[in-house]
Amino acid sequence: EKEGPQQHQVILSCSVSCTKMAASARSVAGPAFSRGAQWRRNRRRSVRQIDRLQPNAAAPAAVEPEDAATTAAFASQTLGVRDALRGRGCLITGSTGFLAKVTLEKLLRSAPEVGPLWLVIAARGERTAEERLRTEVLDSPVFAQLRETRGEEWLASKVRAVPGDLNNEAIFSFPDSPEARSACAECSVVINSAATTAFDELAHVALEVNTEGARRVAALAERIGAAALVHVSTAYVNGLRKGRTAERPFVYGGPSIAQELVGSGEAADSAAQEPLDVEAEGRRIRAAKAAGASDDEMRALGSERAKLHGWQDTYVWTKAMGEMMVERALREMESPVPTSIVRPSIVESAFQEPMGGWIEGIRMADPIIIGFGRGQLFGFPANPDGTLDVVPADSVANAILASIPAAISRGPERLPKVYHVATSVANPLRVGRFAEIISQHFEREPMLEVKTGAPISAGYLTLYRIQPVYYATAFLACKLPALVSQLKEKLNGAPLPARERAQRVIKEKQFEQLNYLASIYSPYTFYRCLFDASNTIELTKMLPEEERAEFGVRLDVDWELYWAVHCRGLINFVLKGRGGPTSAR
Repeated sequence: EKEGPQQHQVILSCSVSCTKMAASARSVAGPAFSRGAQWRRNRRRSVRQIDRLQPNAAAPAAVEPEDAATTAAFASQTLGVRDALRGRGCLITGSTGFLAKVTLEKLLRSAPEVGPLWLVIAARGERTAEERLRTEVLDSPVFAQLRETRGEEWLASKVRAVPGDLNNEAIFSFPDSPEARSACAECSVVINSAATTAFDELAHVALEVNTEGARRVAALAERIGAAALVHVSTAYVNGLRKGRTAERPFVYGGPSIAQELVGSGEAADSAAQEPLDVEAEGRRIRAAKAAGASDDEMRALGSERAKLHGWQDTYVWTKAMGEMMVERALREMESPVPTSIVRPSIVESAFQEPMGGWIEGIRMADPIIIGFGRGQLFGFPANPDGTLDVVPADSVANAILASIPAAISRGPERLPKVYHVATSVANPLRVGRFAEIISQHFEREPMLEVKTGAPISAGYLTLYRIQPVYYATAFLACKLPALVSQLKEKLNGAPLPARERAQRVIKEKQFEQLNYLASIYSPYTFYRCLFDASNTIELTKMLPEEERAEFGVRLDVDWELYWAVHCRGLINFVLKGRGGPTSAR
């Protein structure tokens, strides 16, 4: 349930002047600015093209099989989504999160004959699980269409809350309660969508939710005799692997990413001296917390252990260990629960369903987009030739649902089936192209000053291939003016006017935030692993012909159209129209 990582917060009150000061450093950036000239040459052509793109246009068609014979062969191997879920109850964790809401809405709208949906929701203070179900889930704009077409009573009859949390060994807060008993009796499909997604999460928090939580949900699926378990992970559990990477599961006790890299000659032998022992890592983390380690120390511990074993941060490391826990649980079951592991890459707004651009909260790419659009971010460290792997939320929702009949059809297996819901191989988007598209969008539809309504000239989103150049530019743009202000105050022997002191504080905070965002995101903007999505593409082929348009996984995204829809969605749903152009409202 825990979404909204700390790194997603941006300073939205900073002065635009940092952009102007950053320009003074551009002469030393070298190749980092080569994309800007290309953008300016293509600007008019691209702006004319984007005029023809409508935000509510139909999404690209799902990937189709190569021929009719292949279609029939695949379709005969599996149930359809509707048939698989007709009358079956589903137990869903993480239901207050963005992705789970998109999935839940799609399930109710496109497979209305599904059985009761039990959502595991923790009470928060005086707010009960039922209250949170109503206010945080069913009252969400994402369910507006269902409220109108089906009515409140129908929704209430379909969706129910059971108090629980992945921190509980039994998942349910009250295992003997009527709600818990009913959920166990009525559900035969389990979808685990709960996670804490902060890259630098406290090690003990990430361990309990992402690693131990996965083990607990797998155990619950076995107890209730589930026909299918869907575990939602992330494609970035592939850690520091390089090149095209297949959809293969982790094995508990198998080699870590660091050991894989040593075996391929891509890392020093010292990286493999300590094998990954998931239980030992858990004991280490709990012991540090019990000994009174501070929050900063727990964050540092998670980061240190993740990098030692070949993962870039605590989030993806603990998610990878969660997958290992699921694999071990299946291996130890007398009759393994058919299991799908769905690994999306960077999940951003919905492309088409339930509405174009729908998003809740600021997600991974959004601090960069919003900061740039408001003139507060001059650039970012990234490899322009690298790949930015983004997938719309509605594509991930379809993959989750399509993986259920596929799992039921496979039957008991010791190894889970892995699905990369990712575009870096199927439909790659270069980071430089992303910067070009975003720059063109805000030239065409500039954000507005909140107070004056004046359009903001964002310019071009510069990518810094050489990270020290970015940090130097950030220093000149933000930190240096603050230091000059301090020196001026000291020489004058008297405090500066309140307005100048406030500007200095803003500059200092902005410098800290820019450095923090760069340190958190750089492992992803220079990422070298590409996610093969062959299994995911076959999910669409395996669906009955009449369901492919409804539940097919769309990876063939028109990126120029998608980012236009996404930017408008940010203004409409996250910023609530503040600072947005009239055309985006």
